[in-house]
Amino acid sequence: QIQTGIPKLKRGDMWTCIMECRFNIQGEKKESCCDNYAKLKSKLTPHQHSILIDIGRTFPTYNYYSRPLGPGQLAMYNVLKAYSLLDPELGYCQGLPFLVGVLLLHLDTEERVFSALQYLLYDLDMRTMFTPDMIGLQICLYQLTRLLLETEPDLYQHFDSLSFDPSLYGTPWFLTLFGASFPIGFVSRVLDLVMLEGKTAVIKIGACLLSHFAKKLLEFNNVEDLINFIKSDIPECEGSVLESVIARAAQMDVDDKLQVFRVEYTVIQEELSINGGASNTDLLNQNKMLKKENDDLKAYINMLEEKLDTQRKQIAQLEQKSKSPSSDESPDKMAEILQCREEALMAAKRKLSLG
Repeated sequence: QIQTGIPKLKRGDMWTCIMECRFNIQGEKKESCCDNYAKLKSKLTPHQHSILIDIGRTFPTYNYYSRPLGPGQLAMYNVLKAYSLLDPELGYCQGLPFLVGVLLLHLDTEERVFSALQYLLYDLDMRTMFTPDMIGLQICLYQLTRLLLETEPDLYQHFDSLSFDPSLYGTPWFLTLFGASFPIGFVSRVLDLVMLEGKTAVIKIGACLLSHFAKKLLEFNNVEDLINFIKSDIPECEGSVLESVIARAAQMDVDDKLQVFRVEYTVIQEELSINGGASNTDLLNQNKMLKKENDDLKAYINMLEEKLDTQRKQIAQLEQKSKSPSSDESPDKMAEILQCREEALMAAKRKLSLG
């Protein structure tokens, strides 16, 4: 049902069901959350000014949020203020109003929205995208780029040749769940998958969007045109196209790959930290270089194994002819050559395993 679409009037109940089934957010925990929300909402937050500025530009064309400090904006402010006090390390971050705005449209009380926000940020580990260091966002951008390299290598190479960093288009996708530029209906469908998969859903949807429009994206030869197309033209495409992207993303099984990419990011980041850190482009270039070294080493190992196999056959033939004194090469000499090459092969394999 999540993959094919949830009826709008049932979406809030479905999201609540997912949260209760997956993390048992019910009973005493639900009552405690409501009590805590009421207390937090009555307090002041140092992020008040920033929240008030941002809620005025969140879904401004949507009636519920169009009136300054109307019911929609006030509810958004209350939830964001309460969360900033609950999680002082994160506090407040631009992008959160879009997430809260969509939740408010489908959940009937501020308390339920506050509970859902905690579920997304804590239980699904999305809060690391919004903390001051934004480490979760950096990892997601790297995973998205690596997934693009595997699914659309030509498009990846095109972006790389233009130095088109994924942060230029991926950051608003992750921080607003596509809410900054896409129709609110599409954002709700994104949140359907996010409720089940967390950040993984955003990565998959982003990769599917780029893949669907790959042919058009390859036509642009400068960064400005790429940005304009991704931020303006793609969000304005037909609803059936966006729905097909959601359906394709829902069927993708890339959990194992994304975990590998996450480990890659951590390892490469540690290696480059002594140089003051690195951008996602630097990390991808480093990864490509290491991959090429491994591929070259594997080719060398294959060549050695072929030579060893050939020489083993030659030794067997020489042993059969060993009675002939006119033989140019003795089995002992061939065995010595074979041993040297076997040692070279073992050394190459040790280097590959260490790499």
